[in-house]
Amino acid sequence: MKRRLGGFTIIEVSLFLAITGLIFLGVTVGVQSSVFRQRFNDSTQNFAEFLRGIYAETTNVQSADSGRSGQAIYGKLVTFGETRSIEARNKATDGNTAYIYDVVGQANGDIGSGNILDALSKVGADVVIRSENKLAGIVESYSPKWSAQIQQACSGSSCSYTPIKAAILVVRHPRSGTVYTYVMNNATIEVNQKFQDTSSSILDTYLKNGSFKRDDLDFCINPEGSKEYSNRANVRIYAGARNSSAIEIINDVGTNRCRAS
Repeated sequence: MKRRLGGFTIIEVSLFLAITGLIFLGVTVGVQSSVFRQRFNDSTQNFAEFLRGIYAETTNVQSADSGRSGQAIYGKLVTFGETRSIEARNKATDGNTAYIYDVVGQANGDIGSGNILDALSKVGADVVIRSENKLAGIVESYSPKWSAQIQQACSGSSCSYTPIKAAILVVRHPRSGTVYTYVMNNATIEVNQKFQDTSSSILDTYLKNGSFKRDDLDFCINPEGSKEYSNRANVRIYAGARNSSAIEIINDVGTNRCRAS
């Protein structure tokens, strides 16, 4: 009798390869999706921590260095939507970089018992740009991780997915130490251009003309950069913020202002 040798038919081999390919594809897609979610969470958490750090630097009393004895740092101005660099500020815009400036004033003075605006005015506080002991250059800048983009919040059912234009002013009262937060939405400050006008204070100009408000400010973190992505993360600064606890990542879909209602 002839003995039949064992083996796989072409159909069995094809089925094996097909199933293996599907499993591999599923694992690959799952890993990619997991990496995407982790990077998305990282960029969102990192941005929230960046904002919280502004409060930490404001509440901790600092002396102004760079040869300005007798001066103190009373807070920070953070702008979103300024142009890229001093050299290119009139030529290009960059909505994905935040610029951070010191608010500096006299360390001692007759402050009295006035409100925060009067107190800052009495110590001559204003926004400065410092680099190598000169009033020029960027103090600090921040960009979100993993090429995410900081975008404008939705307005009802309309979402534009455009880079945010906004400004945050976090300042400490020279006498009481109480921290105040003012925000500007849908607009920003070109600090370098404004600084060329030495006839007026940046703080006086924008605080007293009503450009800054004590409102909520929402930031939308888009992991897809400039592409439209409906599941953007919402990082919010609540109105009247006094410390870093007012920075919140909104997880409730119903109150997420980065998704169309």
